[in-house]
Amino acid sequence: MALNERALRFLELAEYLYRNGWVHFSLQDGGWTDELVGEERVFGTFIRTMICNDSESKKFFDAIGGFHGVKSRFDRRDDVEPWLADELKDVSMGSGKGSHRDNRHKRWTSRGIREYLGLVGGSQIDYFSRIDGYNELFNLIDSVYSCGSLTAFDLAKRLYESGVVPYLPDRFYLTGTGEVSGIKALFPGANSDDELIKMGKLLVSRMKKIGIPKKVAHYGLEDLLCIYQKDDRFVDFLEGKISVEDYASIVMGKNCIRERGIDC
Repeated sequence: MALNERALRFLELAEYLYRNGWVHFSLQDGGWTDELVGEERVFGTFIRTMICNDSESKKFFDAIGGFHGVKSRFDRRDDVEPWLADELKDVSMGSGKGSHRDNRHKRWTSRGIREYLGLVGGSQIDYFSRIDGYNELFNLIDSVYSCGSLTAFDLAKRLYESGVVPYLPDRFYLTGTGEVSGIKALFPGANSDDELIKMGKLLVSRMKKIGIPKKVAHYGLEDLLCIYQKDDRFVDFLEGKISVEDYASIVMGKNCIRERGIDC
C-alpha cells in the first residue's frame, strides 16, 4: 500500500531520530528495580509502573514489604485493599504533565494490586512464563482493574526490558488519545479503530524496512505519534514547510520519560 506524503515525511522523521539516538528508540533500564532479584524485581516493576513516580514508587514498595510482604497478607485472606489504600494516601502518583498514571488513579490502585496478586498466584515468574505471546500478555494486564491499554503497554515493555518475558508487540496497538491524534493527523481519512490499526501496522512495517530494529520499532512509534504533534508547528512539518532536520531538532528536545514516572 502506498503511503501519503504526510506519512512519508513522518517516516523520514522517525529514521532521522533513530539515527541520532533519540531516547524513545532505545530500551531503558529498570531504575531502582534493577537492585532487586526474582519475584521482588518483577513486583517492583509492576509497582513502579502503577505508581508512575520513581522515588514515590520505591518508598511505597518498601513500605508494603515488597512482593512477599503483600503476598503474605493476601495468602492469609486479609483484606489488603484498605491497608494498601492507607499506605497510598500520602504517595504522589505521576511525576510529569500528562503522566500515564497520576493521583486520579489512586482510588483504584489498591484494587488493581489486589487483582494482580490474584492473577499471578504464588509466583509471578511462573505465571509470566506460561503466557503464550504478546497479545495474551497485553490483554491480561489490560484486564487488571485500573490498568487500561496505556498501562498495559508500559508494563509489558518494562517486563520485556527486564527479561521477564521475551515478547514484543505482535501488531499495532491503540494505547491512548495522544497516539490516536498523532496517527489521525497522518491519515485524516482513517476514522475507525480498524483503519487506524491497519495504518499503524503499515508504519511499523516501513520503519523496520528503513533499519529501525523490531525491538524498538513499536515502542518508538507509539511514543513518536504522541510527541511529534505536541508542537504547534507539526502541520507545517507534515506539509513540507519545515525540513525534517529542523523539525527533528524540535522533537529531540521532547520526550515522555517523566510521563512514565521516570526521574530525569
